[in-house]
Amino acid sequence: MFHRDLDAVVRSPTPADIEQAKKNIQDGIDTLDQIEKELEQTRAKLANLKQRREAVQQDIQLNRSITSNLRTIPDEILSLIFEYYVESDPQASPWVLMSVCHQWRAAAVLARRIWLKIMVTHAVPSPQRLHKRLNERSSLGYEICHTVPLLEKALDRAAGVPLHLSFKFGDSRYSGVYGDAD
Repeated sequence: MFHRDLDAVVRSPTPADIEQAKKNIQDGIDTLDQIEKELEQTRAKLANLKQRREAVQQDIQLNRSITSNLRTIPDEILSLIFEYYVESDPQASPWVLMSVCHQWRAAAVLARRIWLKIMVTHAVPSPQRLHKRLNERSSLGYEICHTVPLLEKALDRAAGVPLHLSFKFGDSRYSGVYGDAD
């Protein structure tokens, strides 16, 4: 295919050598074009295989989660575990539990004692402050309420348990336990 005769490179090329070299160049370009097409087809096939692999991995993960032993634990038992988790660590947040899965979210809503920490504040947070408050909510475990509907929702969640209320206005913060302690 390619002319690799060293003698033809050293001596002056004949018209036949020039024609052969031009043919070799064109053959090389055609071969490179074919290789590029094959590479593109291979890349497309690889991308398709990666998508299929991802779909199969997600399906396996879904089925593993369905068969998980954790899914057989009744919500009432999970609620007790969640109460222990929140009571054993003052920094523990029920919001972490709520974000795991639908079952844990349902169990966390049933566990009224994990919602006893409510922070009442006066201002609607800016997006930057909201992000900070969400981080604070996750790290301190407070339900942060800056509107009456949010406060009502928080009180409904914690219905019947003594509350640890925190009132934050500006830089001032007031906290206390309210309700009958068992």
